[in-house]
Amino acid sequence: MLQRKRNRFAAIKVVLGAVWLCVASFPLVAQIDTGSIVGTVRDASGAVVSNATLTATNTATQITLTTKSNESGQYQFTALRVGTYNVKAAMAGFSSQQFPNVQVDVQSRPSIDFTLQVGNVTQTLEVKERTPL
Repeated sequence: MLQRKRNRFAAIKVVLGAVWLCVASFPLVAQIDTGSIVGTVRDASGAVVSNATLTATNTATQITLTTKSNESGQYQFTALRVGTYNVKAAMAGFSSQQFPNVQVDVQSRPSIDFTLQVGNVTQTLEVKERTPL
């Protein structure tokens, strides 16, 4: 009987030790060393621009990340390393716009909104054959 109580007590100690280890390590898991950049892409009239291509280039490493704006014109770059980024938005039929030197810090979330101006639409016609005279 005494041996059974000792085994039960030992099992409870092991379970409590495991619970304590999980609780004690929780703050370590919650630490985040990255940030994000978010925003909206609009045209000159204020209408949202969906499917615009956005790039974020880390100025120190020259690593470039690319994303697209959603149907609401919103975009986000998540899990960016701390540093300075050049953020650019481009869309066919619009002039591209760039924001240089956007600082991303630990758990920061700078909001960069773009207003794209209507650009020159260039159309090229290439003649491959000529009609005989």
